[in-house]
Amino acid sequence: KNVDALVGRGDAESFSGDYRHARTDYQAALAMQPDDTDAVVGLATVDYWLGDLPAAIALDKRALALDSGDSDATDLQRELSVKTAPSITSTLTTSHSSDGSTFDFRLAESFFTTPTTALGVIEELYRISDSQSFVETKRFGLEATVQPTSRLGATVSLLGSHYGGAPSVTDSVVTLFGADDGLSYGAGYSVGGVDGSVAANGGQTSPNGFWSPLVRISTLFGNVGYTDRADTLSISAQTAGYNDGNRYHEVTFDLSRVLRVGSATTVTPDIGLRNASFSEGYSNPPQGVSPGYYNYYSQRDITLSMTANRQLSDRFAVGVVGTLGERNTVVPVYF
Repeated sequence: KNVDALVGRGDAESFSGDYRHARTDYQAALAMQPDDTDAVVGLATVDYWLGDLPAAIALDKRALALDSGDSDATDLQRELSVKTAPSITSTLTTSHSSDGSTFDFRLAESFFTTPTTALGVIEELYRISDSQSFVETKRFGLEATVQPTSRLGATVSLLGSHYGGAPSVTDSVVTLFGADDGLSYGAGYSVGGVDGSVAANGGQTSPNGFWSPLVRISTLFGNVGYTDRADTLSISAQTAGYNDGNRYHEVTFDLSRVLRVGSATTVTPDIGLRNASFSEGYSNPPQGVSPGYYNYYSQRDITLSMTANRQLSDRFAVGVVGTLGERNTVVPVYF
């Protein structure tokens, strides 16, 4: 029944990612001492890490009302203001291989109208090329996210694209997501495929003298994961239908565990299993024998990754990732 001990244990559990037990200890402390600022801040921090920003903001305001000079409450207030401040995020992804290169630059600007609602603008340039030619897609769109609690949120994205000689089209994605007591989950539906058109046609806008067909893909996807302290298990699946009659299926399992080596170093082994396949049910048979249209019938992967990370200071860490895997691929034979 020692309130300080309960709060201290809650802090240790929260720091290690055991939010369920941390919440229980903070609530037990508050049941005995409702005006304990450290317990209120601890509970607010748990909600912050779980993504429940409205609950974290309300609890932090309560902590500051109890003690306006509390440094932890002030620090959390600053972090919450950063979390809900206007932001610009840019990502650049490139790949290079013997048969060509890809370039994908994405810029997203977003701002929060409320702590539970964010609106954003997305701009993207996607390019695939080889030594002779290249083709690119320019995209522009809007995105909105609503997450009243950590248990349920939704994101809607609309991206207009222009590709090769095809007319402009709109790709759309609707995603539901949430987390509760170590369990995370998500599901969604997308209609798109401009990027797939570029890749599927080998980066050519006019293969064999004809305009490349515009690939449209309708995808249903979902994932579920569970985290218990240092152990994480996740399962994801998707099924997609192409406008040429073909279908695609994929299931992935991933299991990881964080192992601590001293106070500043972690080693994380990760095992992944993936199975993917095309049904090859074309509505237009000539497409099924067009080289480069699809790369394989089926693939099975097994990978073992090892991540080593060392925290050098509060704001700086270094790490290295090594991956060993095997892929079995069944490829089409063109007669």
